Amino acid sequence: MVLKERVAKGWGIPVVESLDEEKGEAIISVRDLFECLPYRGKLKEPRGHFFRGYLEGVFKTLLETEYTANEVECIARGDPHCRFVVVRGT
Repeated sequence: MVLKERVAKGWGIPVVESLDEEKGEAIISVRDLFECLPYRGKLKEPRGHFFRGYLEGVFKTLLETEYTANEVECIARGDPHCRFVVVRGT
């Protein structure tokens, strides 16, 4: 999958926790997300803006419809990993 390439590029270690194409929903977690690591436990808001946009673009390109990604957990806030919920059409 396209996300595995990101490991080699040093972006972090993504895992597809769930993917429901019928509902148009996915949950992706990322250990050691590069853009959040420098802020580990220091912020109150999620910091994975670049990766969030990347996920939206990947889903839109592969599935040919609009998707929105929201970061619901973030290591910058002290969570154990970054977690993104990706939903169709919002």
